[in-house]
Amino acid sequence: MNPHLKYKNAVAVSWTRIDMLLLIYEKAVQALQEGVRQISQQNFAELPETRLAAHRALLMIAEGLNLQDGEVPAQVMRLCLFALEKSSGSSKQDWQAAAEIIQTLREGFLEIQDDARTAEYSGRIPALDYSGN
Repeated sequence: MNPHLKYKNAVAVSWTRIDMLLLIYEKAVQALQEGVRQISQQNFAELPETRLAAHRALLMIAEGLNLQDGEVPAQVMRLCLFALEKSSGSSKQDWQAAAEIIQTLREGFLEIQDDARTAEYSGRIPALDYSGN
């Protein structure tokens, strides 16, 4: 293979914390919205799997919070717990409320993504550790 083509096809791993966080939020929003759709269509057979996906993403968000960093992480934790509670049942309104809360949080992180990347690239925020340690 031509070495220039090999270089052109190389994919760099350059995930930042904000990229990963936004992906998790997106997965949570998608699962919550899918739950709303399933409830609307009375497709309750698939709801447990969708609930599991939503709860998994919400718990990933909660796990990454450092509650020692002040009121903001504590408030995000409360909102994640609210979304977990609301998506535990089969009420369309509850699932919608959970989806709206998490979507609003996601939008807030979208607004600061460029600043967060810059902070990580400059070292003000520790970079992700890809070594698995």
